[in-house]
Amino acid sequence: MSATITKRKERLFLLVVYAVFIFGLLIVARYTSPLYLNNYGGDSAIFMMMGKSMVAGKVLYVDIFDHKGPVLFFIEAFGYLFGGKIAIFIIECIFGIITITSLYHICKLIGTKKNSFSVFSVSAVLVSGFAVFFYTFTGGNLSEEYSLPFITVCLYFMTKYVLNAEHSTEHPVWYAFLYGIAISAVFFIRLNNAVTICAGVLVIFLYLIYKKKFKNLLMNLLFGVFGVAVVTVPIVIYFTYKGALYDMIYATFLYNFKYTSASSSVSIFSNLPEYAILYLPVIISFILFFCNLIRNKFKIQLIDWVVAVSLVVNTASLILANQYSHYFTVFVPLYMFVVCIYWKFRLKDVKTYLIAVCLMLYAFKVLMFSYASVNAYYLNKSTIEVYNTVRNCLSIIPEDEKDSFIGYNLNAGYYMYGDLLPCHKYYILHDWWSKADPSINTDFLNWLEEETPVWIMTPPNEDSMSINETVQNKMSDILENHYELKDKNKYICLYRVKD
Repeated sequence: MSATITKRKERLFLLVVYAVFIFGLLIVARYTSPLYLNNYGGDSAIFMMMGKSMVAGKVLYVDIFDHKGPVLFFIEAFGYLFGGKIAIFIIECIFGIITITSLYHICKLIGTKKNSFSVFSVSAVLVSGFAVFFYTFTGGNLSEEYSLPFITVCLYFMTKYVLNAEHSTEHPVWYAFLYGIAISAVFFIRLNNAVTICAGVLVIFLYLIYKKKFKNLLMNLLFGVFGVAVVTVPIVIYFTYKGALYDMIYATFLYNFKYTSASSSVSIFSNLPEYAILYLPVIISFILFFCNLIRNKFKIQLIDWVVAVSLVVNTASLILANQYSHYFTVFVPLYMFVVCIYWKFRLKDVKTYLIAVCLMLYAFKVLMFSYASVNAYYLNKSTIEVYNTVRNCLSIIPEDEKDSFIGYNLNAGYYMYGDLLPCHKYYILHDWWSKADPSINTDFLNWLEEETPVWIMTPPNEDSMSINETVQNKMSDILENHYELKDKNKYICLYRVKD
């Protein structure tokens, strides 16, 4: 009877956690939440455009470009097939619930092993994780959040194995199959997001070698490869059929290597207070790890190796990449994992104060951002003002000319405001993308001269459309010789080709 009550309490607890999470998501997901229906912006708008274009019949990477992986855009397209923005928000909720459920069961595994599992301990871990997640969320609908279920499910099975490895060193092959699926799926969302899974797999791989479980290792490798193939082969077949395999490989992998080299120059010291907050969970994780190491007199168990390697590769990945706050979202499961393993609530423990400070800082930041989003949309209505101004400007485009429209160096959200699709693959961020591959601006300008689309949308200042002087001069010449200004506001200029 007590077991039934425990199960009921567990289900009730999870339902409450899900409800809190969804409520939080409604507030902070300013680009997808039903509370902000006319707000499109940031990378979220780019990903929506990719999904919307795919549903409209455009071929990813050939007809429309971005350098994230196709799995992300399949998710966006699925959302647009079943309701658009609202459906994408529902998908976010589902992915979040899977992540929370996995983290809960990880806490349960670890807590049961330590004889310290309780609603309070799990709540403390989840709340501390929620605060970091919502702060690094950056409006939502980003690659990092869609990677979390794959990361946390793998962490669950890794935890299940390493906690029992001393009793049975045989690693279940179907775990490896799941790792393969997860790694491949995350690779085709954003390559860097898979580092936690890869770190755990590496530790288990080396452990099986150390234990001389070569037959088990070989079977795990085979099942892992099979898992990778389950995701990779359909993607390869799809893009081969579309005649876009090289374009997909270039955008998802080759371009990203260039992009990382060209844009990984952000100095942490340029905004030290902000980065200090972002790195606080990383610092706390290392402190918890080393305190445990010292307490156990440097006796390292298998789960400690998983933590150590994961911390090192995640930290390296964050330092080497651009310092965008949403990049830290993929660290959240590892932070919660480390807190769950090494922290035990004691009021006078310094580690408890560190976690509490982290929680309060992030909660304060989340409240600030939430207020800013609500204020911009509902109070001073600056978000609505942008939407109405751009939408009214673009409404002059006749229905039969909407398929000959392109923008230059502008926000992808502007396309969403006008319910327009671009007629060229490079349709936003031309200067930014050209940092990694200068041919992007060159190809776009050559196309502009040869094809002469009917409508062009540019930044409002005609003298600073591009940071590249040569590109700026060429754009000015094209507009002066072939186009006439039809409308202008403080956000865009709208040109139509001369009759």
